[in-house]
Amino acid sequence: RIPGTVTIRISANKFFFKSSSVVNSLLFDGIRFVGGSGALRLAATAAMVTNGVTIARCEFLDYTTCALSSSSVNHPWLRVRECRFKCAENAEAIGIYWPGYADCSVIEQNVFTRNRYHIKVGPFLSGTIAIIRNDFIMPSRANDRADIWIVPNGREHGNNSGFGSAIEANKFGNELQGPHAPRILICGESDNPTYDPEKSFPDYNKAPIGWVSGWRIVGNRFSGISTPQASI
Repeated sequence: RIPGTVTIRISANKFFFKSSSVVNSLLFDGIRFVGGSGALRLAATAAMVTNGVTIARCEFLDYTTCALSSSSVNHPWLRVRECRFKCAENAEAIGIYWPGYADCSVIEQNVFTRNRYHIKVGPFLSGTIAIIRNDFIMPSRANDRADIWIVPNGREHGNNSGFGSAIEANKFGNELQGPHAPRILICGESDNPTYDPEKSFPDYNKAPIGWVSGWRIVGNRFSGISTPQASI
């Protein structure tokens, strides 16, 4: 199968795959998804700890809400690799939203553009999440956006707050960066008890209560081709 030779066009305000039941295993490989609210919406909050979700060599284009999302509070083993995420123009969208215990999840070698938040994880961070070798492109000079949004764990007093996780060897392009658009945002969110990506917004006015610990941020590039080099 050659990636990109299969295109699925999704109707407006619909997801290609949406389930309110526990989904034990899922694989998307080599598919181009165009339009709709997004490609994957797992709406159950129950634990999904059997075989995980693997997404490889796919394109997600012109979605309006979230390309890939889960509401499970315990959902390890997400694998997303060699994909492209580009939401609809002017959409307030998220590329990947995974709030539950994402142990041993790996998001690698992807290209993200246009999203308000390219990747959002937490508040149930658990640990050993790897975000590595991705290209994050700023979509506009708009404020109140971020490449990676980490929601602190405010419920377990320092436990399951991300220990062993890594943001490593990514490029954070700054061609269109606004003055109040952080690369990595650590911030609580507005009330969202069902972890719905459509209700997913930072709450900058709420006092930060929660823990983020043990993350390794190393070897990343923060610059464009015509700006001075910066890395961390």
